[in-house]
Parts: sequence; structure tokens; C-alpha cells
Amino acid sequence: MNEELKKQLETEKQLRQEAITANATKTDFLSRMSHDIRTPLNGIIGMTYLTQEMSLPKAAQDNLQKIATSSQFLLNLVNDILDMSKVERQEITFQSGTVSLRSFLCVS
Repeated sequence: MNEELKKQLETEKQLRQEAITANATKTDFLSRMSHDIRTPLNGIIGMTYLTQEMSLPKAAQDNLQKIATSSQFLLNLVNDILDMSKVERQEITFQSGTVSLRSFLCVS
């Protein structure tokens, strides 16, 4: 019975290590992909902004506004993924401080 228990513990130890390795690989992949996605997304945001400054028909301006809103949403999503990968790698630091609730809620 003791040998069975040792074998089971060794198997569980190996499975735990494999899970840790798989999680680290996933985190690294998400971090790299997020960085790779941000570069072209920032280009889209910049070109959209510059094009919005041009004199264009109302329909084109509406389409550009939708592109701007969607690209900002995607950028926020990518940034959230980067933040999560930093948290998983314990590379993020938190700072304590005082924040005005009015300024946080944008209330006058």
C-alpha cells in the first residue's frame, strides 16, 4: 500500500508540474500576442483619427466613428489581457493612495 501511495504522489507531482508549465506557456503566448496585436491596432486608431479630420461625407464620418469606437474597445481588451498576464507572472505592483470619489466618477 505504501508503494501505491508513493506512486500516486509522484504522478500527482508530475501532473502539477505539467499544469504549471502549461499555464506559464499560455501566459507567455497571451502576452506576446497582445503586444503583436497592439502595434497594428495603434496604426488603425491613428489613421482613423487623421482621416476623421478630413472633409468627408456624413456616412463616411459615421463609419469612421464606429471604427474608432471599435478599435478603442479592442485596445482596452488587449491592454486588459496584458495586465492579466502581468498579474499571473507577478510583475505588477499596486500602489495605495487616496482618490477622490468625485473625480473617479467624473462628477462635478
